[in-house]
Amino acid sequence: MREEGLAPARPVPVRSTAGTPVRTAAAARAHARAVVDARWSPDTRPAREEDVIDLLLVVSELVANALRHGGGLAGFEMTPVRDGVRLAVRDHSDAVPAAVGGPGSGPAG
Repeated sequence: MREEGLAPARPVPVRSTAGTPVRTAAAARAHARAVVDARWSPDTRPAREEDVIDLLLVVSELVANALRHGGGLAGFEMTPVRDGVRLAVRDHSDAVPAAVGGPGSGPAG
């Protein structure tokens, strides 16, 4: 969601940290897999395959939602942190999605 007074976002190619465009869920999954492979060595600190599968599912769902419901992918970032990764997916929509509990129920804060 954009703050008041900012210009509307224009569609631009989102790039992975390797500089390749991330325009699809498949490209986002490939980038996520590359980040995991680069960060967690099979010899010294392996990533559990079930955790990677869960990560790839989350990446797919978030990117697909941005593409399908949010006016396109406006940002994709995946940053390794001490105990995992931080994932941020942005779209071009100004609308706040209806919460699972229905309209009017916002996230718990």
